[in-house]
Amino acid sequence: MSLSFDVATQNHFDATKLHGVLPALSTPFKQGDKVDEKSFCAHLAFLKDAKVPGVVVAGTTGESLALSLEEKKQLFKLTRAALMENICIAGVACASLKDALKEAEVAQNQGMDALLVLPPYYVKADAKGLKDYFAALHQQTSCPLILYNNPSRLGFDLSPPLIQELTALPRVIGLKDASSDLSRAQLLCHPKNNWALLGGDDTTFAAFLAMQGQGLISVGANIAPHLYQTLLQAFDQNDLSLFKAVAQKLSALNQALAAHTNPKVIKYVLSLKGWGDGTLRIPLSPLSKGEKAHVEEVLTRLSLL
Repeated sequence: MSLSFDVATQNHFDATKLHGVLPALSTPFKQGDKVDEKSFCAHLAFLKDAKVPGVVVAGTTGESLALSLEEKKQLFKLTRAALMENICIAGVACASLKDALKEAEVAQNQGMDALLVLPPYYVKADAKGLKDYFAALHQQTSCPLILYNNPSRLGFDLSPPLIQELTALPRVIGLKDASSDLSRAQLLCHPKNNWALLGGDDTTFAAFLAMQGQGLISVGANIAPHLYQTLLQAFDQNDLSLFKAVAQKLSALNQALAAHTNPKVIKYVLSLKGWGDGTLRIPLSPLSKGEKAHVEEVLTRLSLL
């Protein structure tokens, strides 16, 4: 299967641009069945003002599996228009190569800078099948690819040996590792220059940096980008006292966000800021009244409301 794309200039993307904190965007809805464009753009404006290096669109936090291809196209278009100078990464999470190529085509034609690719879910592919999957995507697309390891969702790990093999593909430029296994981090650092090792678990970000992690694709940065960026800057500048203070503050936020299946909590948090009505698509269910009260208490204590 061979597809043609409008975007042909993305082969030489500089992966060092990913060395930072990139919010994984939520997708706001209205009446449950329509993307709330106004709220989405307002949130993008907030993140742009916060000077985030980039964002991930239509990933896990964006309820990607509940979005149609047309809705993803809509989100990509809005994001690219709002963030002309920022890195825009499209989530690709499909059970088949055919569907992944369709998503990649839409993302590339809307000007996304890179694809964050989850291995195929449900089918339980072996290492050879996974290698063939990523190699086929690499061959039949033009965007840089970021591998996405999320064993809690997939039920299996992308093994370090397989990841090392996949880095031989020139446009595989990074990894988002959401395994929470910090012992993997040093195994996954790669000697090639054009490579970024990104965390996918907000709760372990501070420790991940100490294990040679270079950035984070973050849920909490949707609401508190300045805190995550300050933590990274404090680490880079060896400011231990500031690093400890911010890490402690973030710990309370991260615990609240991780208390329920993502994106249930962040979706509610963003609705409190006026970015969407908090609607989740089935089979996700809303927080209870007591759970909402606890989230609000944490946010108030951290001066984030």
